[in-house]
Amino acid sequence: MARAYRPVSGVYEKNPGSGIWYIRYRIKGKLVRKKIGTRQQAIDQLDKVRFLRASGEGVVAVSARQYTRTKQELTELGEGGITIEQLGAEYLAHIQDENNPDRPLDQQNPPQRIRAIQAAFGDRPAASIKPYEVTDWLKSLKLAPATLNRYKSTFSAVYRYAKERAKLTVNPVRDVPQFSVTLPDPRYLKPEEERRLRNVLQKWIDDCPEHHRLTKLFLRSHPLELTIAIGTGMRKGNQYRLRWDDCDFTRRVIQLPKTKNGKPHSIPMIDDVYKALREQRKRPVLPCGISTVAGVRRILRSARAGDGEEERRDGTGSMPTQGDAARYQTADLATAAGSGRYDADPVAQGAADRDGMAGQPHA
Repeated sequence: MARAYRPVSGVYEKNPGSGIWYIRYRIKGKLVRKKIGTRQQAIDQLDKVRFLRASGEGVVAVSARQYTRTKQELTELGEGGITIEQLGAEYLAHIQDENNPDRPLDQQNPPQRIRAIQAAFGDRPAASIKPYEVTDWLKSLKLAPATLNRYKSTFSAVYRYAKERAKLTVNPVRDVPQFSVTLPDPRYLKPEEERRLRNVLQKWIDDCPEHHRLTKLFLRSHPLELTIAIGTGMRKGNQYRLRWDDCDFTRRVIQLPKTKNGKPHSIPMIDDVYKALREQRKRPVLPCGISTVAGVRRILRSARAGDGEEERRDGTGSMPTQGDAARYQTADLATAAGSGRYDADPVAQGAADRDGMAGQPHA
């Protein structure tokens, strides 16, 4: 009969007699279990983990899929051992740099995605990431395919930025295939649906007490906002970054200096949009809107009351309208909360200057 092994703390055989040994240890308060191989290999690996954890002379795996490497091993990889945490921080600083001419307009979603990437791969050497690991992680998020593609794009941009600065020579995310996106059939806003939306906005105006003069003035801007959104098809960000200098009333053209893809765009003013902008310019106070999801859904529920239509689950409420110039692509009726400041220059302040009035019909 074979002599029983002397127990070693942190080394165990999950299935007795299988010959496959595991190790377990704690790092940063997290219990990590890893399959190693033979018993001696497991003991050697655990000794390595304990040494690196105490000395800091390398990187200790914080999950079963990661690798524990010494500084020498990291150097032999040829990438200096730079981690995803470091690359993410550098790329985040790059896209948030106000002096960066390619600074993205969206300063909310990319940072959020970078933080998610850092949480998943932060302590891993960037050169050790494999394409299948990226694919498995994206699938584990359980998000829509289009959203996963955005995460993938951000992850790849982190590597691309590192390669531009000679910090890496690889980009494993490029080998990850795009997720297939099935677009729904386009839905167009019907005249009766537009009337219901305007009825809701008008009811808000009528129900607002006369002594709430500032709130009532804000609410009276909503129909104009909706007219501009429907008549131009602008995204909310473009609509609320407009300045009067961008509006050519002589030629009846709106010039967008920078759109989502970074290129300028010209939009003709149809008669309704021309009149709405002229009316808005007469008003000294910036429009207040309803940029919160709750506020948007409140209007949609009110407008759809009695028709039995369920609310869109994607939260966009995107409803194209008739005509090329009237495509309705705005995420929330193209309304955003203003600050209430007096300013004669901007058409609107933008969603960044939100106040507590968002989505509320009364002060």
